[in-house]
Amino acid sequence: MASKSNRLLWWLGLLVLLSGIIYISASLLFYSLGGPHSEGNGFQLLGAMRMPTYADLHWVTATSDCGVDLDALYHGKAIGCDPFGRRGIGYPPMSIWLFRLFHFQAGWTDLLALFCGLAFLATSGFMLMKINKNTGVSMLISGLLLWGFPVQLALERMNIDVLVYILVALNCYLLSSTSMPWRGLFSLALITATVGMKIYPIFGYIGLLFTAKPTTKRGFPNDRLGKFDASIILIGCTIGILTAAPILLGNDVLPAGSVSAAKGGIGSHGLKAFGFMNQKLIDLYGLEPAQIMIKALFLFKLLILGLGVAVTIFLQIANDVKHLINSHINSNTRSFIYYLLIAMTCMWIGCYVTTISYDYRLIFLFPLIAILAQLPALQMKTNFTKSAWTAMITAMAIIPGVLTTMSVAQIPGFLNVFRGHVVLVEFIMFPVVAGSATALMIQLLGITSFLSHLRPAPAPNQLDPHQ
Repeated sequence: MASKSNRLLWWLGLLVLLSGIIYISASLLFYSLGGPHSEGNGFQLLGAMRMPTYADLHWVTATSDCGVDLDALYHGKAIGCDPFGRRGIGYPPMSIWLFRLFHFQAGWTDLLALFCGLAFLATSGFMLMKINKNTGVSMLISGLLLWGFPVQLALERMNIDVLVYILVALNCYLLSSTSMPWRGLFSLALITATVGMKIYPIFGYIGLLFTAKPTTKRGFPNDRLGKFDASIILIGCTIGILTAAPILLGNDVLPAGSVSAAKGGIGSHGLKAFGFMNQKLIDLYGLEPAQIMIKALFLFKLLILGLGVAVTIFLQIANDVKHLINSHINSNTRSFIYYLLIAMTCMWIGCYVTTISYDYRLIFLFPLIAILAQLPALQMKTNFTKSAWTAMITAMAIIPGVLTTMSVAQIPGFLNVFRGHVVLVEFIMFPVVAGSATALMIQLLGITSFLSHLRPAPAPNQLDPHQ
């Protein structure tokens, strides 16, 4: 009976994965090689989106190619060269510097988008196959992630987050390959570039720094970063932040009226995002009452996030993650997967807590989702409560994206489901996922024990006389 179920899971996983790969690949090829397409088009299955295809990448390539003075642009004295007429600043100047360094032309944008999309698929496939031992589960999870709205949105807009995802994964591989010549120089370049391009990768690199601490045993004794790698991370992050200074300090480039009572809408999920409720509350109750309600909703999100932290720590899910990595992942790739898990998850947590976090940033949860998806079957043998909690977290991270894809595609019946689940997703599901992810990082990195080592030793007269 078990073998029959495994075969069924294998074929189901294969079907979902192949359909996802074909759909994404065909869409990328269609938009990259199919000639001009009308503004507002989505992927072939999806209905019309609010932004033109590859719009985010077009901002970078057009701005780098048109020769606009960046100092004037980032101080509000010049208008960018966005082909779709969007005003304001899209990204820090690092991406434009890099494109100008390599003399990249705006006309090459579609081919670059195709390359980045295929590289994203290859990177994700390599990572997910290395994490998942059960081929059926691996294919099913991979396929569902490809069909999810975060991937759709990331690739359709070709946001720089896709490039960050690829480069951070490559950097984690470099950090885990201690025998590779010149890896320190390459790693420094990647850290500087990723932090300079989007700033928030610094959250992931800070997480990696905690793996370098020479404190108590953490379950990953062979996966600590050395002092050299820690120094590379510190230097790269410092340079990257300094290059991003124009957008960090240039508040005058923000368009007037851009700050409202609450930001975000459908397509964002961060702690500060309140979806379609934002404008609706203002319309119904006025600005000041709506601001009070939004603050109350924000506190509710914090409460649910705290619940996720508490339950995950109480159930000691981190111990199961440690066991899975140590015993089920090939020793040749264990360090790579561990660094990738830490960097990507910490990046997502940082974005979730500090920004409205657009849905395409959920791609940074892929390593965590892939690992959590393996745990329920192992936990079921000893602790049903652990198994149920882990399965629920995994489902909460995956299902909303698939439902959103189906509803945006206007598949009959799914639009009403989407409208009903948005509130549940924003105020229950993602806060629980964020809390659980935070708890896992706290325990995996031994942050509490690290902080305890920073406390000053008690003075001699404060020591317990009974010791």
